[in-house]
Amino acid sequence: MKMGDRKVDCLMVLIALGWVIVIVLTLVKKGFLAMYVSTVIISAHMLVGLAHKGMINKRLFVYPFLCWLITFIIGIVGMQYFAFLYGDSIPDFLIFGMHPSFFFELGFYWIAGILTLSLGIYKCRDLWLPEENWKHFLEIANEEEGGNDNE
Repeated sequence: MKMGDRKVDCLMVLIALGWVIVIVLTLVKKGFLAMYVSTVIISAHMLVGLAHKGMINKRLFVYPFLCWLITFIIGIVGMQYFAFLYGDSIPDFLIFGMHPSFFFELGFYWIAGILTLSLGIYKCRDLWLPEENWKHFLEIANEEEGGNDNE
């Protein structure tokens, strides 16, 4: 997937506008809607971070990015659904002793999302940051710091 400078610039503008929208939505008490917008903001950051020399590896795009996005959205949708369904009342059932909306927040939004990203970046580390790119980065860093060894 190609990620040229123009797309990166558009994503940066989208991120800035997204934050303004999140703040406005939060101020008008539309917190769940703001969470969906924050998903777009985080996704834009991740896409820019996955790009290397104007390209995003398709494998990295599918896993961990798309897998993370799916778990994140499942978390928000489940949290919103059960929060509106039960509100502050105690539901007839609990999931692992938790209110269903909290289960979706904790289980999918946080834990599954972090595990998906962490395992995905670890598993695809050679695609995400190949050894030669890391060595090239260290060379540039050493040149700028006057030759100090950073390894």
